[in-house]
Amino acid sequence: MKQLLKILEDMKPTGMPENALVHIPILMYEIGDIAKCVFRANQTYEGCKDYKGDMKLAIADSIVQLAILAEYFDLDIDECFSIGIIHMKERLLEARQKWEKTGVWE
Repeated sequence: MKQLLKILEDMKPTGMPENALVHIPILMYEIGDIAKCVFRANQTYEGCKDYKGDMKLAIADSIVQLAILAEYFDLDIDECFSIGIIHMKERLLEARQKWEKTGVWE
């Protein structure tokens, strides 16, 4: 990952700041691409085939941006992933329990 940050530093235009804030709009753009692919894939079954490659690239680009951000803040990306899985399970369990009590899914 440090190699990737060095490559980014070497490729940036002169005078362009290189910090975590630069990557937020890029990440948002990639998330938008994922949303676009999901929307189009849900239009028809055939659309799913057409957008599978684009979806894969958008997810890959998003993962790289998240890994860069983790590196900036000296976080272990694998640990972040594991924490995210545990947190998602907890939230889903809470949502399911609420659904069973109230019939409301949140």
